[in-house]
Amino acid sequence: MNSKDILAKVFEITRDPRDGLHFLEEFKSLSPESFALLYADVNTIMESSEALFSDIKLLTRLELFPVLVLEEESVQYLSLFFPPKKSNAGAGVGFPYQIITDLNSIFIQVKESIHHKRIPILIWNKSNFLLDAFILKIINSLNINKVIQLHHDGPIYNEDTGKVISLIPTGEILESYKSNSSLSESDRDIQFLVLAESLVQKCNDPKFTVVLTSPYTLLRELFTVKGSGTLVKRENKILKCLDFSEV
Repeated sequence: MNSKDILAKVFEITRDPRDGLHFLEEFKSLSPESFALLYADVNTIMESSEALFSDIKLLTRLELFPVLVLEEESVQYLSLFFPPKKSNAGAGVGFPYQIITDLNSIFIQVKESIHHKRIPILIWNKSNFLLDAFILKIINSLNINKVIQLHHDGPIYNEDTGKVISLIPTGEILESYKSNSSLSESDRDIQFLVLAESLVQKCNDPKFTVVLTSPYTLLRELFTVKGSGTLVKRENKILKCLDFSEV
């Protein structure tokens, strides 16, 4: 497919070509290594890898190369079910990739990987790093302001309405969700909120966001205003002043 066909395919999925073009231009204006970080646990890779890898392949055809964070078990799964083609090592998943192991030179290695049009993959070792510390090291090295956690169960839903909870700002609102009895039944939801809160609080960029969505709706999350997941961002604080001396 040429670029026009790829765009048509993406907009067919997102159903919003006008917003899609806007976001594509915005992503293209960033340094390539700063586009986005995607994280998926091993269960999501095992259950939804084909959908995720299909969307990543489309992104590479648009010259967008997200950084992919995987668990060690996921790499074993990839090597078993997506063995590299002999003629194109590292492309068994449908797109070229490069596994980066040296965390002391993340920026250089990711830049090199993208220069060769390969998706950079970093492996999270649970015994060496907490997940938030590992991801924070990557986003600080690459100046990334968008983290997307992909999970086969998708975003967080309102138990009463069945609708997606699309936005949760940090502060009192996020704390209320963390203490919500219905959410406490889902470790996945609480773990995401704890991770997102930690990253948002530790990242200085006010535009920084963390999203939880499904591998099947990744493109809609990236290329539409509404998105497809649950987004956590820094709380907007409003100070009410009664007179000019308080400003």
